[in-house]
Amino acid sequence: QYGALVRKIVPERRYRLLIDKTIDLSFNHMVKPKYPGMVYIRGGDGIAGEIHDELQRTNALEALPAANRLVEIEAAGIEKIAHRFGNVHVVSVPGNHGRAHRKVYSKRYVDTNYDTLTAWMLEKWFRKDGRITFHTPPSGDAIISIYGWNFLLTHGDRIGSRGGGGYIGP
Repeated sequence: QYGALVRKIVPERRYRLLIDKTIDLSFNHMVKPKYPGMVYIRGGDGIAGEIHDELQRTNALEALPAANRLVEIEAAGIEKIAHRFGNVHVVSVPGNHGRAHRKVYSKRYVDTNYDTLTAWMLEKWFRKDGRITFHTPPSGDAIISIYGWNFLLTHGDRIGSRGGGGYIGP
């Protein structure tokens, strides 16, 4: 029971620490920081999912309660970022662990993924907050432009490396 409790609490603490450290580094360790906002990247695998027998037995939460809790945790972090940076642009792509099926399907990849569901839930959470905008494309990839530079956000599970870093590194 203790192990399940630790698995449930530790990621939340790490996430809060990540948000706090990002704000601290951005405002307390930069010379005259003046930001037009922040891009918040959601690269998938927000939940462990139930894609393997082992995960079904060892996850602290089932997929739906985990997705619901993830939205609560991330909403608090996004709110904190918006308070400090003024504007937040949230970009979301799905990962392989959030899929609702054990088998990987190419068709409806986005629409059958808990990462997409949590992105939509966050969009609804902040629908009346003009400081926060969203980009949740209908594909597994997102192209974003930051200061004239184009970036491709992809989870990476569909590029053929299989089982970890592959040829692209950690």
